[in-house]
Amino acid sequence: DPILVCEDLLQLEKISKVVKKYVNKRVAHYDKMDFNDYPSYEDLRKVLEFLKSVFQKYYRLLNGPQSPMLAEPSKDWLQIFKVPWIKS
Repeated sequence: DPILVCEDLLQLEKISKVVKKYVNKRVAHYDKMDFNDYPSYEDLRKVLEFLKSVFQKYYRLLNGPQSPMLAEPSKDWLQIFKVPWIKS
């Protein structure tokens, strides 16, 4: 049903709004203007969980009942944010 697909898309847009803004303003294109609307780890977790569920849902629709994730996040995926990786 196309309505269900549209609902999933709207939900994705809603849930990822803060993360998408951060990526556009600080990761992909470093905007020199002040930026204070940083996403939390919880925001990022919600987006990743939603993406995982949507992937599994549509993978099953296209390929049958088995739906392995192509890449499972590690148990401590936040570790990359705890260690500085850019040296001045």
